[in-house]
Amino acid sequence: MSRYLNGVTGITKSGIFLYTSYYGTDQSQVQRELSAASTADTKKSLLLNGFARFPLTILYVLLGMVMLAVYEYSPDLSSSVPYNKPDYLVPQFILLYLPQGLRAMIFASLLSAAMSSLDSALNSLSASTVHDFIAPRLKNKDRLLLISKLTTVGWGILITGFAFVVGDISGTVIESINKIGSAFYGPILAAFVVGVLSRQATARSVTAGILSGVGFNLLLWLTMPGVYWMWWSLSGFLIAAGVSFFVALTDRSPRSADISRYVLRGTDLLKEERRWLPAYAILILYFLLILTILLLI
Repeated sequence: MSRYLNGVTGITKSGIFLYTSYYGTDQSQVQRELSAASTADTKKSLLLNGFARFPLTILYVLLGMVMLAVYEYSPDLSSSVPYNKPDYLVPQFILLYLPQGLRAMIFASLLSAAMSSLDSALNSLSASTVHDFIAPRLKNKDRLLLISKLTTVGWGILITGFAFVVGDISGTVIESINKIGSAFYGPILAAFVVGVLSRQATARSVTAGILSGVGFNLLLWLTMPGVYWMWWSLSGFLIAAGVSFFVALTDRSPRSADISRYVLRGTDLLKEERRWLPAYAILILYFLLILTILLLI
């Protein structure tokens, strides 16, 4: 029971950092946002996501409760789902209880959703690798497209191999994904926060912060298994932000003049956000309403 309460506390507090980083700084999400026609359209999509996320999560929970009820009272389903493999529950339910035509459509939808997530991740990894590490050192730019494709294939092979050795990270796929993400999302969010708050931030200071935050989270993972993984986003954020600010104050390397355009203080960024403030306020009230409902429950 104490572990359950610890998990709920971690989700309601540290989960803010996890999902803020995921929807605000994750490369796979940013690519989707950059495909919008304008910045206003991007903001609208994020606001819609903010309002729709909780109802969708409730549907996930209700689906899980229904599946568990069927599992408890159906010998066929309970015998086909290993006790330590809860990810088998939904596929086995589909195979046992749904008609063939609907079964095929649902499995096709599941595969399409999985492929959509995978191609976003592969494209993000390839784009970041090529843009940050390969393109600046590449003399013949005509081969950039070919190299991008080969980089995507290379990341695909690496991820496939990685999948064979991480099966014991957690009992379910969704928890494994978020567990790995929690080790990195907090430090990544800290890099963006430091970048928009401090004119002293440099690439060196931000890199030092990210490495420190991720290293601290990995240390927690290996040495303190009692710390619930949702707290890693918070711990990584605090460590990364602290180290970034400290290194920025002591770093004497030259600053880029372009950085000043993206700092909140002394720019027009806050003025441009004024017309969106009512929407942000409604979203915050919506969030507080959700917290109130959870506390009452």
